[in-house]
Amino acid sequence: MDDDPDLMMSCIASTIASVPPSPKKPWNQRILLGVWAIKYLEPCATHLPSFSIAYVGFSTTYARFFLTTKTPNVAFNMLFWSLQMFLIGPRFIVDAHAQARAVYAWTVNDEQNMRWCIEHGLDGVITDNVNKFIGVMEAWKKGSREVNVSWTSYVFSVWVWMLTMTIGWWYRFHKEKTLRKKRAPDAQVIE
Repeated sequence: MDDDPDLMMSCIASTIASVPPSPKKPWNQRILLGVWAIKYLEPCATHLPSFSIAYVGFSTTYARFFLTTKTPNVAFNMLFWSLQMFLIGPRFIVDAHAQARAVYAWTVNDEQNMRWCIEHGLDGVITDNVNKFIGVMEAWKKGSREVNVSWTSYVFSVWVWMLTMTIGWWYRFHKEKTLRKKRAPDAQVIE
């Protein structure tokens, strides 16, 4: 999070430019830029303007900062458990889709959670078991649409939500404290 966004994006742009693209499919159709903070949006637009962007994160609360008219080309690659959180996650999916934004979930390995993603219209799923997901998709298309997500799964979603809120609070507090120290002039003792 402390990397210089402009430097990082310019290095990524020069690295991509150093490799000739395929004549059939240019790099901007093959690479999706994953960003984890708002400060990376402007450098992406400056150095890689034709590339698609996805916010990668675990907080739908923070992801909503990307859900504005100022960032129309940003998709969302979210931790599955944050999307499953009662009301908050499904509402985020609906709001993102209302603005024609793609929503992906990571890492979904449980069959019932895969079904949940399909039922909620996610645009993509990142999984360690592609064959299992393909099987779930094929069964879904044939009419096997029962979704039985366990209460344990929902409880875990609440735990993840509480953890992300705590980490977010701690990070903001720690970051603000660090910034205050950097801005404050050296204290002088006057007697």
